[in-house]
Amino acid sequence: MAGPAPVREGFEAERFADWLPTSYWAISDENMETVLTFNTTDFNHNLDSRYAVKIEYYEGKNEPVFRHCLTPDEIEDKNLRIRLADLRAQYGLAKIDGMMLVSVRNESVGTPARPYYVTTWGTYLSADGKQVMSFPGQPIIGAEKSYRGFQVWPGAMADGTFETFIVLVNPFNRSQEYTAHLYDLNGNERIGRTLTIGRKFARRIALSEAVDDPAGHLAATGGVGSLTVHSAYKIVLFGGAMNLKTGGCSGLDHFSPFLVPLGGTSQETFRE
Repeated sequence: MAGPAPVREGFEAERFADWLPTSYWAISDENMETVLTFNTTDFNHNLDSRYAVKIEYYEGKNEPVFRHCLTPDEIEDKNLRIRLADLRAQYGLAKIDGMMLVSVRNESVGTPARPYYVTTWGTYLSADGKQVMSFPGQPIIGAEKSYRGFQVWPGAMADGTFETFIVLVNPFNRSQEYTAHLYDLNGNERIGRTLTIGRKFARRIALSEAVDDPAGHLAATGGVGSLTVHSAYKIVLFGGAMNLKTGGCSGLDHFSPFLVPLGGTSQETFRE
């Protein structure tokens, strides 16, 4: 893989100022590996398009641990697959476990009048190669006001064999509090603990880390229910299912945001 392009003066402002990054939980260690995929033929119908790529990795500080840039001349017409293990070795890191922002700019169009983004894909691989999860990155728009709503994962599971897990990405320059609400199929609610995710950080947690005894709460409805996550600002959330006996994971996808009508509360709206 080609080395990083020098971050020359004006590189970011010139190429990426009006293009939204997509976000990931980035993990690369002895057990897990993340691969970023850019399929340039999928982005538009212009086969002569050229692209620039910026990858930023954060570990809870406002400034990235590293910024890896590729120019159109380095990318050419290749569909890129970048293993984070290669970046980890290149930048001298023992492991990667945090938030990654990936920006891809189509060089063949002028500066857009509104924010654009190019969806890239991330794939999680276990060290033995037997576990694979693939998902699209979530674009980061940001917020100036608090988020009056919550996010929904409609297929929450906890039955002693399978359990939902949550991937959280906080792209803001401040820590965020969040609270999970677990509902069984009869609408019975269990409110979890208020937890905090640090600024510019990402992590994966099991449902049982957010809500006490989820299997017991869902037992009456076959271990299945719904999950909502509430936060003052809209953090990026992905959900999936883990087999507690084998460690296998599947079903990774983003939560669905749900805005609350004026005059109502989030709990009343969801029950209705």
